[in-house]
Amino acid sequence: YVEGGLRRLLEAIAARAVQRGADVRLGAEATAIGSAAGAVTGVELADGSVVAADAVVSTVDALQTYARLVDPLGGAARWRLGARRRRLARAPRSLAGFSMLLGVRGATPGAAHHTVLFRARYGAEYEAIFARPARLPADPAIYVSIPDDPLVRPAGFEAWSVLVNVPRHDAGGEPDALDWGSRALVATMGDRTLSLLAARGMPVRERLVLTRSRSPLDLQNDAATPGGAIYGTAPHGALHALRPANRTPVRGLFLAGGDDGEALGAARI
Repeated sequence: YVEGGLRRLLEAIAARAVQRGADVRLGAEATAIGSAAGAVTGVELADGSVVAADAVVSTVDALQTYARLVDPLGGAARWRLGARRRRLARAPRSLAGFSMLLGVRGATPGAAHHTVLFRARYGAEYEAIFARPARLPADPAIYVSIPDDPLVRPAGFEAWSVLVNVPRHDAGGEPDALDWGSRALVATMGDRTLSLLAARGMPVRERLVLTRSRSPLDLQNDAATPGGAIYGTAPHGALHALRPANRTPVRGLFLAGGDDGEALGAARI
């Protein structure tokens, strides 16, 4: 565990990178990855400027990278890129996550840093998530993180991070997804999660001073992750068990992270 949370690790790496000569640009939206003769040439930003580069590492969802950011002008790279696009487009999308960041008054006796509360029949939540139509799992496993770290919460309080698996987001009526743009759906999942915590021996509702929920739609908007699908493609069966390769058909372009290279994120109370 990093004191102050994982954000401190990110800050330390960024500071070291700048010390070694890196140019860190925050909030600079990349709109295209340029290429010529089958190799990357740089990255185009939303303001129209271009950052020249011999190598580009994309942590965006693999399908997003291939379908929307890079398009080689021709040759074998274009053909191979098209094949990967089609394979990823056919693959089922993974589940998503619903997270809650809770500011809690007082201390929880015996609380561990990491706690996973399982249900009796673990597989039932996946049957609900990947059903057609998809539905909220009635009794999912719940992950709870309560770091004993004064740098992430005021004295006399706790900062809880709670996570459950849910179906991905889609507003167009896809049968294996839910529309997380619905405030009622978000409220229902939040209330259900708090009730399940109480039923499993971790009542917290009466001690709450702050509650923030993040749905799959929030994850999609924040991290350019389609549907908020945490792992990009779902590893159903042998054909989809392997992640997309880090090396791409375009020379100098690499994928990093899992399938989509995103993280659920962290926050300090």
